[in-house]
Amino acid sequence: MQNNNNEQARDDWQQLDNHDIEEICSMLCTHEIRIQDYLIYCVASLCNTDAKEMMTSVSRVSTIHARWLFWYAYRYMTHEPFVRISEITYRYGRLFTEQSISNSVNKMGNMITRETTWENRWRIIKRIIKAREENMQPPSVPITITIPKNVELTIKKE
Repeated sequence: MQNNNNEQARDDWQQLDNHDIEEICSMLCTHEIRIQDYLIYCVASLCNTDAKEMMTSVSRVSTIHARWLFWYAYRYMTHEPFVRISEITYRYGRLFTEQSISNSVNKMGNMITRETTWENRWRIIKRIIKAREENMQPPSVPITITIPKNVELTIKKE
């Protein structure tokens, strides 16, 4: 049965034309961008800074620290490598290097462990991320199955 489903999915994929594939990719990209923007606005709000300035080269300390917190939170949420985070920063108008993002994330981690203000802000952002993840996944419901003695059962968790 599983093999038939895989073959059916492969056949359906092969029948898609390029326009359909472009639409699917566009939808996925739009979803990712919305998540980034949502996180940027949450961080900016918590840090009392402008969300649009946060991702530019504005060099006010409050803006820089907010930018660091965004990168810290985004890395926590997505587990993306620093090179990928560097690539997405270009979308916001300035390309930050992989090294600068890595250094900034490390600095923010140190600030979170040493300063109560940043620890509290991180706690709030982490709750927002976890709440979003919980809402994205269907609740897990226990299922009871009764199996006759002569039946062998293999369970696959997806």
